[in-house]
Amino acid sequence: RDLVERHRFREAADYEKRAEAKARQQGAEMVVSMCLNVRTIACRELGQLDCAAEALTEFESRWKKSFPPGEITFAAIASQYALLSLARGDLRSALTKANESIALCEATPGGRDRLMIYLARRAEIRMQLKQFEEARADSARALTLAQKAAGPDLLTCRIGRAYLALGRALAAQRSAA
Repeated sequence: RDLVERHRFREAADYEKRAEAKARQQGAEMVVSMCLNVRTIACRELGQLDCAAEALTEFESRWKKSFPPGEITFAAIASQYALLSLARGDLRSALTKANESIALCEATPGGRDRLMIYLARRAEIRMQLKQFEEARADSARALTLAQKAAGPDLLTCRIGRAYLALGRALAAQRSAA
């Protein structure tokens, strides 16, 4: 996951393959699932969309076997489907899945911690749909949540990402006006 966060997707994919093989060999099912999540992201970012879809489908299937429907990871899965649809250029499906991830997050205890992430992702999708006011609102809400979570004196990458999303939405609104 650290390599993914650093946008070193090829290295993440190579490391994931080794970790997944070892986890499968040792019967570490949760580690296999986490590897599939990393593969989903790495493959998507490398433009290997079929690989990403296959990994995400297996990840979701494993999660459904182990956890009840209200578990917070299902919001993450819906968000990953949104990002995959976005990468494929299917903006309507991306928005539908982004809405689903946010609804799941809002309905799940502890989901508020991740809500800011999914709002920023939905803002990106809304930008491409030219829904600039909605993108601005999602970005502003993500920023408020990130600031509240961090406290008044702390700056975090989530706050930075929310500011970036908000700035892009405001700039797009001005250009469209």
